[in-house]
Amino acid sequence: ITHLIVYSFGRFWNEGLRTDNLMIGNLRQAQVISVIIFVCGIILYVILSMRAKRKAAEALAPEEKEVPVAPAAEEGTEAEQ
Repeated sequence: ITHLIVYSFGRFWNEGLRTDNLMIGNLRQAQVISVIIFVCGIILYVILSMRAKRKAAEALAPEEKEVPVAPAAEEGTEAEQ
């Protein structure tokens, strides 16, 4: 993922130096694609980092699972009274 982010940033810079006619607005087509890949890489990095932190926290402090307890039999129900 880090490679994806760094490569797209470098490609954006390099494409700015080229003299192509494939423009989308003020940016070249390859620059637009690089920006999209860069943003997707950042989003993926954040999501995976959050997931890894959550798993690490769960491993350090596992949740206590409640053991279901059978309800105690009550003496004398309403039907018998």
